[in-house]
Amino acid sequence: MKKNATIRTTHLTSDPPIFTGTDWARVEALTDAEIAAAVAAAIQSSGAKSMADMSKVMAALKPQLAGRADMGKVSASVKAKLSA
Repeated sequence: MKKNATIRTTHLTSDPPIFTGTDWARVEALTDAEIAAAVAAAIQSSGAKSMADMSKVMAALKPQLAGRADMGKVSASVKAKLSA
């Protein structure tokens, strides 16, 4: 590295916040029953019949549940329903 080299940095303070208008202290996690209901509704509305349709169901659920539910748990629930 050259002496007196300039290092460029990005100032994060000018970037917009990721979660605008949301107070994380007030966001509550969904219960298992609420997750199961959302999964059932997404499967029905997307017309999913098999594991090949899992991506359709997850695409419908992600905007609704992200940040409010463990998406790994949601994925496992979708997988179980579609495999049954």
